[in-house]
Amino acid sequence: MTDQASPGWAPPAPADQHRVWQAASIGLIIAGLVISAFAIGVAALATQQPDLQLSRVYVIVLLALGAGLFLIGCVANLARALIVRRFLPPTRYRGGSVLLMLLIAVFGANAVAFLFSKDLVGVLTGEAGTSDIATLVLLTVLQTWLLVVTGLFVLLPRALGAVPFFSGDTPRAIGRGLLWAIPAWFVATLLGAIVERIMSLFNIAPEPQAVENVIGAANPLIVVVAVVVVAPIAEEVFFRGVAFGAWAREYGPRRAIVMSALLFAVIHASLAALVPIFVLGLALAVIYWRTRNLASSITLHATFNLISVVIALLVRYGIVPPPT
Repeated sequence: MTDQASPGWAPPAPADQHRVWQAASIGLIIAGLVISAFAIGVAALATQQPDLQLSRVYVIVLLALGAGLFLIGCVANLARALIVRRFLPPTRYRGGSVLLMLLIAVFGANAVAFLFSKDLVGVLTGEAGTSDIATLVLLTVLQTWLLVVTGLFVLLPRALGAVPFFSGDTPRAIGRGLLWAIPAWFVATLLGAIVERIMSLFNIAPEPQAVENVIGAANPLIVVVAVVVVAPIAEEVFFRGVAFGAWAREYGPRRAIVMSALLFAVIHASLAALVPIFVLGLALAVIYWRTRNLASSITLHATFNLISVVIALLVRYGIVPPPT
């Protein structure tokens, strides 16, 4: 029998280890999604048919069961990946699925938002009267969860042990981020206008993003903190530091640039903004790839958001006319 200390020993391939564990985790994820979808469907049916006698507790229990199974499955799958990939060299990604981490973050964000359900509608629609605390929580809850999953499943187990989150000349990286910000904003805005024009030709009215409604009613200081400070830091750490960093090691930097930008665009859940945000994601990934320093992409992202927020606030307070 070959000993681990002998020169001929090599760790088994990750795909060959703990297959039962992997299958069980996937089964839990699927079961959780099915039960949750069933509970939501039942609740929707009860809303459409008031005569249907349905206990609210029954729906809540089903939702809790589905969410619990889903979360346990995701965590188990990620834990298995950390165990079986721990023998890989530091130049490889030694963590679990980036998509599962994102799903956990979305799940956690929705759970917290459910606790603020009375304020959620007001925040999403931009209605006045929503408390500043609720607005700040709901605007930053997903970003907070992105940092949580990054810490738990990437930083603590050193899944990207040698990743250059911040390397080289940081002041120079910040300068490059500032230099790229204005051209990126103009290109994204132009693409957004083109997309909206194309959608209008097919009689599709673009729906404003929730953040646009928030800027129109919320405390400007809360908006700046959430959109210009928290969002760029958290999203760059996850989408560029983790997603791009992991996929660049597994598939190469060019594919990682496209994949991380696409994921970044999809998570914003806006058809009209899909193309401009995808292009912004490409720029953010490229500048990080070139500088190997998240300060560059964070600066670009923050400046991009700041320009948008300032213009929206100028329109809100009647300083400049709204775009036609």
